[in-house]
Formats: sequence, C-alpha cells, structure tokens
Amino acid sequence: MKISIITVVYNGERYIKDTIESVVNQTYNNIEYIVIDGKSSDSTLSIINQYKANISNVISEKDKSMYDAINKGLKIATGDFVLILNSDDFLVNCYVISEIVNLIQKNLGFEFYYGNLSILKGNTVSKRNTFQCSYSEILHSRHGTFIPHPALFISKKIAQKHIYNLKYLYASDFDYILNLAKTYESKFLQITVTVFRSHSESITSSGKINNERKLILKSNDLYKTNFIVRSFLFIRIWLYYKLIQYVNL
Repeated sequence: MKISIITVVYNGERYIKDTIESVVNQTYNNIEYIVIDGKSSDSTLSIINQYKANISNVISEKDKSMYDAINKGLKIATGDFVLILNSDDFLVNCYVISEIVNLIQKNLGFEFYYGNLSILKGNTVSKRNTFQCSYSEILHSRHGTFIPHPALFISKKIAQKHIYNLKYLYASDFDYILNLAKTYESKFLQITVTVFRSHSESITSSGKINNERKLILKSNDLYKTNFIVRSFLFIRIWLYYKLIQYVNL
C-alpha cells in the first residue's frame, strides 16, 4: 500500500525541517512525499532542497492559496491513501505510517480514515482523543475538531474526485471534511498520527477561520435545525469529547 503525504508551505523556514524529517525518517518505505512551495522568499526552498533526494516531487511556484497548493498535490498524488501534513506540524514518531497501514489493512472498505492528534504548545505536548463521528455530529459541533484534518487519510478515489473549495481561504479543510462525511463512510483509528503545533502565527490561532466556518455551516443548513435541538446536540457532543480526554471509552 502506497501512502502519499502532501506538505504545502510558504515562508515556513522556522518549522519545515521538522516536518520533512518526520516524513523522510519513517520506517515504512512505500511513501510518496510531495512538497508544494508557494515561491517562498525566505530559506524554505533551500531547506527543502537539502532533502530533495528523499522527496518524490518538489514544486515551487506561486499559488492562489494553501488550498490551491493542496489541490495541485492531489492531482499528482498516486498513493492508495493521501495525508495532508501541514508545514508546521510533524508525524508523531517514525513508526506511525507503518502502524496506520496495518490498521487500514485490518479495517478495509472505507474511503477515509482518521486518528488522534497531539497538540504542541510551547514545550508542552497534550494528546487530543477523538472518536467515530458522523456527518451530523461534525455539523452540530460547528468545528472540525472531531475529524482532525492533520490526521486524515483519504483514498485515491476521493483524491481524484474531490478538491478543496478555493472560495474559502482559511477554512476549506472544514468544508472538505463535512463533504466527505456527508458522502462516504469513515473509520476512526485509535492511534495518534500527527503533532499539531499551536503558535501565534498559525491560521487556527489567528481566528481568521471563524467567519468562513459560519458560512460553511450555513451552506450545510445547520441553522435550519430548530435552535433548541441544535443547541442540545452541540452541548452533548462537546461534553462527550471532553469526557473522552479523561476516560478511555
């Protein structure tokens, strides 16, 4: 089974080395690594080129947005499953792709799989557990937390058929996950995949995604649900999420 990993980056010299090394040091040897650089003006491309022998495809050209760059990667990816690895995140250890492949092979028949994240904030790492989640639960949570994009493996079928909506500059991954959950059956894998780096420069920390997220929720008819019902579902799903951080269910 081939796994394609796509990293898109623009002026990411601060963290890109950690991201690349977490991929090229994997023990699993059937990985296609694609790096899309948006014509960085810092030393990003120089750092990427240090690892070029271990990267399947490097593209450096201007793009419309990070999601435009991801779409470029999806068009050329040839793996059975594809992971989008952010340029400031990194795989949790050198065995994780091998472990993911073993879990997928034991649970064949799904078009996308996802696992858990760890969050790195400063020098502190904390695990974030998630669970098998439906489209309705993702929608009523109003957030992409429960199917984390940096721990999402999509099939070749999805990669060839679905692209990210360039209408959204910051929250297209949330839109993408909702569309997948609405269309396909998924499988949650009880494994931590990626370390998500939380820092002041990240899009998540900037708050830029909030307005776009509201538009995405509206386009999925969230607000047509009775206010009391959707409020109840919102509270229930987040209470469950909080609970599983402390109790292994």
